[in-house]
Amino acid sequence: MFYYPIFFKIRKIGTKRGTFLTILIMFMISWMLHSYQWFWFKGEFPIKLVDAIFWNTWGILVATTAFMGTGGGRRSDKPRPWTESGVRVAQILGTLLLMSFMWSIWSVNTLADWLLPIRTAIDSPSGQFLTVAGCILALWMIGTLIDRLIHQYQLDEVINPPSSSGLASFWSLTMLGTLMLLQIPSLTDAIGSKLNIDTGGFLKAKLSAQDEEIQVEGYYTDLLFQTNLTSPLANMDDKGRAQFQNTEGAIPLFGYRNIMMRPNTSYPFKGKTFSINEWGFRDKEYTLTPDSNTVRTIFLGGSFVAGSGVADNEVMDVILEDRMNASATGTKYEFLNLGCPSYDFVDCVVQFEEDNLAKFQADYVVFFSQGKDLYKNARDLVRCIEDNKPIPYDFLKHIVASSGISPEMSTTEMLQRLKPFEEAILDSAYTYFATICKANRITPIWIFWPTVNMRPAYVAEKNIVKAIAERNGYVILDLEDINLPFEEDDLRISDEDIHPNAKSHQIMADRLFTFFKNEMPLAKTQ
Repeated sequence: MFYYPIFFKIRKIGTKRGTFLTILIMFMISWMLHSYQWFWFKGEFPIKLVDAIFWNTWGILVATTAFMGTGGGRRSDKPRPWTESGVRVAQILGTLLLMSFMWSIWSVNTLADWLLPIRTAIDSPSGQFLTVAGCILALWMIGTLIDRLIHQYQLDEVINPPSSSGLASFWSLTMLGTLMLLQIPSLTDAIGSKLNIDTGGFLKAKLSAQDEEIQVEGYYTDLLFQTNLTSPLANMDDKGRAQFQNTEGAIPLFGYRNIMMRPNTSYPFKGKTFSINEWGFRDKEYTLTPDSNTVRTIFLGGSFVAGSGVADNEVMDVILEDRMNASATGTKYEFLNLGCPSYDFVDCVVQFEEDNLAKFQADYVVFFSQGKDLYKNARDLVRCIEDNKPIPYDFLKHIVASSGISPEMSTTEMLQRLKPFEEAILDSAYTYFATICKANRITPIWIFWPTVNMRPAYVAEKNIVKAIAERNGYVILDLEDINLPFEEDDLRISDEDIHPNAKSHQIMADRLFTFFKNEMPLAKTQ
């Protein structure tokens, strides 16, 4: 559509110069079309410095290559010298490193976000650079040897035969047959079990750890955390992509919390009925004051607790309450689900105070953690600063002042500056909430509800946060192994949505029943 009309208009300046200039123009057009594509996703037309660097650098490199010419000549049957093999492999490695370098620019929002890790890498110990250099050198030497052997024994005719040859057809049919066989679930499961690998990652797109965090939050601050349209999140169907903040059940807030639930609302969300009671939380109706024989518990947390993707009667608190009352004699149990998509611990503390949840006169309050709490609460504080929202607590204001972060900094820089203060944010928040619970004669409980694909980073952070909760007097229930007997796909909403499905909520309700019935004796006698 563009290349030939432009080239034939300007070729009078010379074929090589015309080609050079046309290619530069083509990359400018590609840049604008990518921004136009973003416009249709987001309603804004981004012109960013990182995009200018990315597209113009590629344009100059491709145009220069075309101007200089890259004819490889005919194949030679003479033995290839070691030096020629070395140069050839060095070119391949150089291309790979250049692609990686350019992709790092493409994957960030701002140049500051890119420069910050670069500066960190430059300041790293020299031993790390030596390790990287050693790996590259080893790859070059191995590649040179392989290239030399392929040429010496004329294996390139076997590995990469002419497309019209029978051998080329053999390789094509072999590859096609292999791909067809790998679509058989029983075969891939057997291979994965035998080799102890996840074959699913080779056969279908899977969310990265960062994309999983974005998807679980229940809302996006951007279409993706980065401006990367190649993520599986950009192609998720409505069931997986649906975000609570875009529904009629969400009320936007200009405060530390971004949203709250709209009272007296019922609507379809992710294909399931999502009902909100008069008090503004997903549950049946409750009286403000419990009966004298009632033990009342409040559940706090994010989209896992709120039951994102499951029906009203499938949420774990509903199942738990029915089982507890069916087995009770003289005591009534109520479990109020005040979970809200996107909420982390500090959000829940703000929710408890701003919505005056003490008015429900609960005996217990439970916070459910899914891991990555340190990062998530630091990220929420960064968002609060970026949006110029009021910071709710003195301990958060003190941490902001101590870290030196400000709205003028990039998101990446603020998160990096907050890194040393992540534990302090949660420690102060857990201490503060413990005093609130004590003042209202409420027993605080901390429960770890893992995602279906627990990552080592989640477990490491969980252990840190668990210790913080424990030393602040919270009752601890660590359910790290609750999903182990089951397959991931049996417990999640879909391939793209890792929220717990109805079966997962049932499993959690069963475990909580054991906890409240046998491990919390006070719950039966209060």
